[in-house]
Amino acid sequence: MAILAQVLGSIWGIGAGISLTVAVVAAVGFKGRLRNLCAAAGTGFAVVFAALALIAAPSEAPPGVGGQRQESPAASFEVPAAQDERGKQLIAEAEQQLNRGDTDAAQATIARALQLFQERGDRVGQAHAYLGFARMAHFTGQSDEARENYKLALTLFREAEESAEVARVFMAWGDLEQDVFQWDAAAQYYRQGRTVWAALTEEKSDPHVLLKLETAPTMPDGEEAAWEVLKQAKLIFENVGDMEALDDVTFARGRLFQTIGELSNARGEFKRAAAGYLRQGKYPLAAIATLHVAEFDIGKGYNLSAAVMLDQAGASFNETLDPVGQAMVRLHRGNLARMLGEFAMAAAHFHEAANTLRSLSHAEEVNARLKLGQVWEVLGDASRAVTAFERAVQAGTEI
Repeated sequence: MAILAQVLGSIWGIGAGISLTVAVVAAVGFKGRLRNLCAAAGTGFAVVFAALALIAAPSEAPPGVGGQRQESPAASFEVPAAQDERGKQLIAEAEQQLNRGDTDAAQATIARALQLFQERGDRVGQAHAYLGFARMAHFTGQSDEARENYKLALTLFREAEESAEVARVFMAWGDLEQDVFQWDAAAQYYRQGRTVWAALTEEKSDPHVLLKLETAPTMPDGEEAAWEVLKQAKLIFENVGDMEALDDVTFARGRLFQTIGELSNARGEFKRAAAGYLRQGKYPLAAIATLHVAEFDIGKGYNLSAAVMLDQAGASFNETLDPVGQAMVRLHRGNLARMLGEFAMAAAHFHEAANTLRSLSHAEEVNARLKLGQVWEVLGDASRAVTAFERAVQAGTEI
């Protein structure tokens, strides 16, 4: 339809119309050979003019040209992958320049990266650029400027729901405040960063010492590196005066001793951590540390101490209405009962723990079912033992 309108509106289209009119008039108003001659001529000229009009008519205009509505750049602009990668390359280049002490070059490079990210509306890229500016200002001793840029980066990362990056900004900001002797502010930012980091469910890693504290006990980089992380974390917390966080280091030490098989040392660290958490009113953490102590005591046959520890842990979990914690206390009570030869009681504890853990889709259900099956075997109930083992296998596949 657009092409037809263009044809009819052109000079050739007008000529075709006139010629066709002549042909019609001749056919109606003339007679004989004259009518035939005029009608043929008019029709022939109409065909010729129409053909010329079609040839001359422009093709349909592309989007954004010739009156077609064009989307705004924010709505339709798609940056090629090469430009996206270029922005990332500039950020990496700026970090290298800053590490060499070439701050002028680093600032110019980050500015170019920020411009690229702004042009494409990439808020995460912009956040990385502002984080680069903040680190550079921190490096050159411009604390207020660093704070402003950390704040901008933090806002953009939060809007983009980049929680891992939010945690990293908090840690970098904490480093700044520690370097300028603002101990309370440093402790606050470190605490916020670690809280966000701990809530992440995806695989995560970061070179910051305090973000390594959570995984150090598993020795991902070896035992020596793990102990160094705990040492440095303790020094930082002592430096900023965060005595509460020192209990986290104590707990991590217990886990590391547990990993390397030094269970007696692990028990001591867990007991100290539990006492510290209780002083702070962090009852769930105190209960978890206490469960570790109870686990050691059960293994060593310290039955009275184990019972006391389980009562303490159970009271904390009951107070906080923590179903997982309550189930884990049940599981350990089953372990203690089995050690004492009270197999029927052990079966009851394992059964209840397993059912609670199943309702929560918790991986520890497998352990509870296996122990329940073993106890039923001891009690001579093969049918129940098989049922428990089959459910353990099924639970393992559902994790």
